[in-house]
Amino acid sequence: MRKLEVFGETFEAERIVKTADSIIGYNGDMEVFAFRWVSDFSAFEIDGDYDEPTPDISDEVDGLKRKLTTAEAETAALNLAVIDLWETIANGGAA
Repeated sequence: MRKLEVFGETFEAERIVKTADSIIGYNGDMEVFAFRWVSDFSAFEIDGDYDEPTPDISDEVDGLKRKLTTAEAETAALNLAVIDLWETIANGGAA
């Protein structure tokens, strides 16, 4: 268990994540405490370093969709180039 001390109280969680304006404690995937809209983190003391936030799955899905769209467009362009090449070969090398 990780420990976070703030204002004389101790909070425990398996993972403690710090973002730009929040500190959130998790046990598994369940949020067990959160301090949001924090502008001054000087009152918070943690036993070690903060954990990395878990990537948002929807952001990963969006990124993969963009990559798939790009790959599909590149594949279509390559297919057209191959067709042009075959036509050139079929015509005896004349364009």
